[in-house]
Amino acid sequence: MITLDGPTFASAVHGSEYQFAFRNIQRNDDVPCAVCRVTGANTVLMVPGKVDCHKDWKKQYSGLLTANHEGHPGTSEYACVDEHPEGIEGTRTHDDEGKLFYPARSICGSLPCPPYVNKGFLSCVVCTR
Repeated sequence: MITLDGPTFASAVHGSEYQFAFRNIQRNDDVPCAVCRVTGANTVLMVPGKVDCHKDWKKQYSGLLTANHEGHPGTSEYACVDEHPEGIEGTRTHDDEGKLFYPARSICGSLPCPPYVNKGFLSCVVCTR
């Protein structure tokens, strides 16, 4: 543990929970930490709204685009949750909040519809090359 001299303001690190049910997961399942390592690839690209990679890119996985709830304060980053998601076993019985993952919807306007569908959930794909 690191100690600091004097009082200080600080941020907090929380675990994460899914806030929706999708295939193998239920609402309030904790999100397991995952780091993907791909040998022989220099670039990783997450493409929202797609399920396949562009030519000359290799698909690692596809799934559901998620982010913080649009009405919640704070910044958010989009994350592509694998189409076969996992939760941490035994965690859905308690609701610890933390960083919450919500499915992302497309909103027509500056986003062209078609090809998107207003308020439709968005897919995503993670590609490497």
